[in-house]
Amino acid sequence: MNVLVTGGFGYVGSSLIPILFKNEEIKKIVIYDNLSNNNYDLVLSHLRLLSKVTFVEGSILDNELLKVVFKKHEIHTIVHLAAKTVTPMSDNGFHEFDQINHWGTSILVDAINSVKSVKNIIYLSSFSVYGIYKSKFNENDNPMPYSNYGKSKFLGEKEILLRLPKSINKFILRSGVLYGCTIGYKPNTVLNKFIFEAHFSNKIQIFGDGNQKRSFIHVQRLSETISGVITNTAIKSGVYNILDHSYSVNDLAKILTQIYPNIDLIYMNRDHSMKSIEIESNYNLNSLLNLKQAKNIDYYLKRELSKFSF
Repeated sequence: MNVLVTGGFGYVGSSLIPILFKNEEIKKIVIYDNLSNNNYDLVLSHLRLLSKVTFVEGSILDNELLKVVFKKHEIHTIVHLAAKTVTPMSDNGFHEFDQINHWGTSILVDAINSVKSVKNIIYLSSFSVYGIYKSKFNENDNPMPYSNYGKSKFLGEKEILLRLPKSINKFILRSGVLYGCTIGYKPNTVLNKFIFEAHFSNKIQIFGDGNQKRSFIHVQRLSETISGVITNTAIKSGVYNILDHSYSVNDLAKILTQIYPNIDLIYMNRDHSMKSIEIESNYNLNSLLNLKQAKNIDYYLKRELSKFSF
């Protein structure tokens, strides 16, 4: 099986590629990335990966280059990670999100439709597609994205679900808030930001009263899920919410104060109640993929913080 990973040098890709490398059913991994993160460490620190990995530098908006990649490497499965990312509920300008997340996915779909080798596509989406009209969502709830990021990811979903033929298995993974240390680490989600600030600044900044909840998943757990979906034929096409646990911001702060007793908690607009947004799933992918049950988040936090001890 030949697998194409778009955005393979990004935050998730740098965790996923070593896991795919160990998957014996995968014979070739093609990383397609524009190197916008200037992250070369994935290859440089895992030189043995080169025996199985091919790298193509290119933009997700380059239709002709993508078609060449599909024809040259006989791609069987695609993991589509390439995206303009930000804090999931951010409402920054729409244009760049729309170009990369929506139209980039549309161009990828065009390239897929130009060949007959593709059998599976896994699209990493986000809980932000649901919007804010409720506080808890499952796969049966209608997406009504509120943020520009969420809108662009939902439009990307529609490109895949509506324009690819029925012969291709389509897996939409709506992820909770990601956290965890990888080569492509980014401290721009709430928990990664807390991890970084707690260790280096001995303080964390909390917006609102801290009672707002979010659903979280460790980046390695997400990567293991993606790898399992690629090779497990029992998983049916569809939309899946991907999470381990839900916590309030105050829950996270409490765990961090147990690790760093002298940490300062700085509340901004403490009298303001922030919106909680959680997801739950109607499917137990952990059981279907034979993945171990996730440990409590304090286990992962202690492990992540230990990685900063340099």
